[in-house]
Amino acid sequence: PRPAYQSPLHGLVPSPLVINAILPARFQGDPCRQIILTCQLSESCCRELARSAPQNGSGELNIKTAVANIRDPALRLWATWCRDVRRLPKAVNRDAVQGRFKVFAKAADEATKQKCAATLPHDAKAVVSGAALLCRDACAVSFVEGRGDVAEVSLDGFRVPARVRAGLHALRGGLGNVDVGFGIEARSEAELPERLLCCARLNRAVEAARRDEGWWGGLLG
Repeated sequence: PRPAYQSPLHGLVPSPLVINAILPARFQGDPCRQIILTCQLSESCCRELARSAPQNGSGELNIKTAVANIRDPALRLWATWCRDVRRLPKAVNRDAVQGRFKVFAKAADEATKQKCAATLPHDAKAVVSGAALLCRDACAVSFVEGRGDVAEVSLDGFRVPARVRAGLHALRGGLGNVDVGFGIEARSEAELPERLLCCARLNRAVEAARRDEGWWGGLLG
């Protein structure tokens, strides 16, 4: 859908962000799962970007100055990441830029925590403990401009570490309610504090999987 608020830094910071995650099948012949989360810039972010969007003499956006003038560290980090993904060669992008995209997952209630403790393999418990997981080779980023400036981050579950895949397979069995969040890793003092780009709740995975329905219970932010 058309975003409610258009990014003042069009061509740099997109208004919509689409996260497309593939959860791998455990056994050959089993179906994979694909989860798509669509987000948009908040009104407050658009106001902040508008204050830091100087124009050059021809009326076009001065990208270098616009990024440097963003006051909010987390928003400036997101703008810098979008700029560098677009500009740097793919060989550099993979670790230095795309590899900074990370995922958090955490049991959303006490019943889910207890079930995780009893069900998940020991080396997979970190998947739902709230610890950050850097996506690295599992992450691919693209920008689509045909229907507005859209960022898409694709997460390939076949390329994550084995302990993470074990956790994903357990989730398919239905661990209850799990909160997930996405962000960009800060690597300098100027980029702190980190904030989530977006988050959502995975509700009642076992019932949804049996009915072959969508998993996402609702967007939290």
